[in-house]
Amino acid sequence: MEDYFPSLLKLMEEGNDMTKIHIMKILVNLSANPCMTAPLLASKAPSSLTFLFDSSINRDILIRALTFAANLSENLGRDQQHDGHCYNEGSFHALLFKDPAALQINVAPLLLMPDMEIKEQVSRCIRSAERLKPYCS
Repeated sequence: MEDYFPSLLKLMEEGNDMTKIHIMKILVNLSANPCMTAPLLASKAPSSLTFLFDSSINRDILIRALTFAANLSENLGRDQQHDGHCYNEGSFHALLFKDPAALQINVAPLLLMPDMEIKEQVSRCIRSAERLKPYCS
């Protein structure tokens, strides 16, 4: 499966909203599996990923991006898979978790949105990122 990550991520960057929703559904499903945490975190992250945490983005994409980040963060904290593992600078890990406080700062403004599902996923991101400490990347 890991061999397909670059193709999926390229489709997410270049695709329309419907394509992005479907790619995010796949990524959310993969991120729900703790065994996929390390391979996902090691994958080269599209630079556009941080723009997915914007209140102006399509709601379905935003919820899935938040769920994806929360799943990875929870798995990373729960399973301590980061112990001794260093990730490349362009990886999902570097983008999302190199400095856990940055993730919290990026998603915190979304708590002001009236959508309860978005608020729930933002809360998951913030809670799980609080348990992470900065470490090598």
